[in-house]
Amino acid sequence: ISDLIILTVLLHFAGGAENPFLFYFVFHTILASILLERGESYLFAFAAIVLFGTMILLEYLGTIPHHCLLYYYNPFVGIMGPEPWKNPVYLAGTFFVFVTTMLISTYFTVSVATRLRERSRRLRTLQEELLRVEKDKWKAIVECMQEGVVFVDTEGKIAFYNASATAIKETALKECYPSSTPKTLGERLDVFKTEDPYSFQRVLMVGGRVYESTASSIKDSEGKHLGVVLVNRDITERREMERRLMHQEKMTVIGKLSSGIAHELNNPLGVISMFTQMALKKISRTEP
Repeated sequence: ISDLIILTVLLHFAGGAENPFLFYFVFHTILASILLERGESYLFAFAAIVLFGTMILLEYLGTIPHHCLLYYYNPFVGIMGPEPWKNPVYLAGTFFVFVTTMLISTYFTVSVATRLRERSRRLRTLQEELLRVEKDKWKAIVECMQEGVVFVDTEGKIAFYNASATAIKETALKECYPSSTPKTLGERLDVFKTEDPYSFQRVLMVGGRVYESTASSIKDSEGKHLGVVLVNRDITERREMERRLMHQEKMTVIGKLSSGIAHELNNPLGVISMFTQMALKKISRTEP
């Protein structure tokens, strides 16, 4: 609207209805039709029509002075003053052409802009739907994982975790930084913001369960640090199986050792028994 007022003032001082640059209003209307909604675009066009119509009307009535632009030559009196701004037919024709040009330009521009906006909305809706489906798919995949997944943002807060990480998320967050790093959270977070991806692994004990926790820094395609992903795998059964295997191996070793010892003892005992039996046969039963 400010542009329209400024353009109207400039047009008034440059000949009013005589100035062919009055159709510069069309540029403003086209831009407004592209940027604004349908109703606002027509209001803008009507505002331009009202401003232009008011200007030529006030000049015609003499309320505001008219600044001449064109002079016409009359063969009887020579050069005479500008007549068009006093000619109601000329003013009406100019105003009619101006109004129709503004309305037609607004109509076509609004029609094209509306279709483009509608296509943009449909495209944006489709993109959002695709993103939502993709997000739901990955969320479902993460949710069904047996490993507990925890995402820690750049401020050290838990931004996401799946159902398997409910019991361990706080402990994993507390222990997700190496013990060799500084104690402050900000300094510990800086460890993961290095140029190369940083990761480490440690074993956690939570509620009588044993977890293998892995922390890895995550970066986007531009190398910007996004946070840390903690993957916690329950290895209680594996540890119990390893303990049983170790016990079984220990018992196997003890069995082999016992068998070897028994063999080493049985050899001399067999010899002693054999010679004892031979001795018993060579002596009488009355010998002490």
